[in-house]
Amino acid sequence: MPYLRVSHCRERSSLHSEINSILTTMITIIQQQRDAINEGNTEEALVFDKQLELCVGDKERAFGALRQHIKEHGC
Repeated sequence: MPYLRVSHCRERSSLHSEINSILTTMITIIQQQRDAINEGNTEEALVFDKQLELCVGDKERAFGALRQHIKEHGC
């Protein structure tokens, strides 16, 4: 199903920025969690795991908002 490209949709641009920020945060958390595991710091890795779970929820909501926006506006 092709979508029309609207190059100046502020809402879509805002959603893209939000998703980009969330994905960047996820990358940071994953790197910190990997470092904690490599250093044998299980407690810290578990803290990062909880942060990552919350971040995944944020990502899912943001992508859901983008899907809804595309469905409603076709952009």
